[in-house]
Amino acid sequence: MIRRKQPQVAVNLRIERLEKSRSGRSLCYIDENVMFDLGLSTGDIIEIKGRKRTTGIAVSSAADKGKGIIRLDLLQRLNAGATIGENISILKAEVYPAIEIQLTPTRPDIDLKRQADAIKNKLIDKPVVIGDIVDVYGTFVQREEGENPMSDLMKKFQLGSRKRATLGTLRLIVENLKPPDKVVKITRDTVIKVNKKVAALNHTGDVFTYNHIGGLSDEIQKIREIVELPLKYPELFHRLRVKPSQGIILYGIPGVGKTLLIKALTHEIKANFITINGPEIFSRYSGGTEGRLREIFREAEENAPSIIFIDKIDAIAPKRELLSEKVEQRVVAQLLTLMDGIQSRGDVIVIAETNRIEDIDEGLRRPGRFDHEIEIKPPDIDGRFEILKIHTRGKPLHKDVDLKLIAEKTQGFVGADLMALCKEAAMDSIRSVLPQIKLNEVHPDDALNTLIIKMEHFNSALECIKPAILRFS
Repeated sequence: MIRRKQPQVAVNLRIERLEKSRSGRSLCYIDENVMFDLGLSTGDIIEIKGRKRTTGIAVSSAADKGKGIIRLDLLQRLNAGATIGENISILKAEVYPAIEIQLTPTRPDIDLKRQADAIKNKLIDKPVVIGDIVDVYGTFVQREEGENPMSDLMKKFQLGSRKRATLGTLRLIVENLKPPDKVVKITRDTVIKVNKKVAALNHTGDVFTYNHIGGLSDEIQKIREIVELPLKYPELFHRLRVKPSQGIILYGIPGVGKTLLIKALTHEIKANFITINGPEIFSRYSGGTEGRLREIFREAEENAPSIIFIDKIDAIAPKRELLSEKVEQRVVAQLLTLMDGIQSRGDVIVIAETNRIEDIDEGLRRPGRFDHEIEIKPPDIDGRFEILKIHTRGKPLHKDVDLKLIAEKTQGFVGADLMALCKEAAMDSIRSVLPQIKLNEVHPDDALNTLIIKMEHFNSALECIKPAILRFS
């Protein structure tokens, strides 16, 4: 009888690309020799550790025997916080049945009230850990806008035709698990809970938190005091008989991080989050825009605590003396009325964002409506250094890269400029190895191993990126 070797603690493997035809099923194709060394069989669940922790289903790969590699699809690489050519460690996982799983969607305006069972059916036998991103393919019914007064009438003429669900992919984040901090497998007995809030992901697949924002520590502190305190500790305000702020306006030039702050807020605060996109709220039907605004505020009240985020509020509520159309004037008046009614609505806070605060109607900027106006300024040298560290996190940097020196050279750069700078430096690094890559090769391993971002690439990128202060001055 052949005896299998005893499992080792962990093995380091290099990531390679998985064929698209095998993607989306949590399958990890592993060097056949490594499978033997770890005592793994095809179908076993493994724990994967890169910059993040995730899990997957092991599949023995005879084609990769002796190569010391593991093939992962894009979603698994995001969950592991690693990319092609980087090393991760794997070991056989101790797996528990999932008692309960909380999922947070990353797409807004999706009706999830009756989707929990459908989601569970598509995730049966899938292994997950907290923080994983999961994709569910299928049908999802979008919420009806309800702004067209002819909708009910038109339905009567459809003569039994049924509204088809919208086909699409729903990306969800595993927010919490029972048991927590374990590798679990979803079963038919698992209770699925889908959060109402919507989470935002950054380019690495991480959920946006305050840790992903650099150079705005003072602004973050103000936001936490104004928004988080009333929602988390309302007794403080009851004790002092002080009504908390009902509205905040964030303003500053484009790219300073206003929207990033809101994205982080959606994850940090356990509240219902509703977004109003300024130009998109307007209806072509008379009274439709005002009706949609009333519906949003009503929904916020019914699902309190809630945060209403108005993106580009200057498009909804510009100064009334500049408006020629009565329709636009009615929209501004409706928003003023709704803001006045917030005090009786409970735990509802309105946050607005704009690049042009001077264009907003003065009636909204008085105390009792938008009580606080927070200017988001371009970062100073310490802020730029912090932002550069965030955008180079996980990137292969040469030892000659001096982020402090780059921060000194980038006066006037905002967060978006610094992100573009890091991206351009990475692209310049790729250009430097292009002569080594043969276009007919599927895996240019030699080029990948030499791919590194040097100070010269940042210096080259600095010549291409124009700072925000020059663009908007």
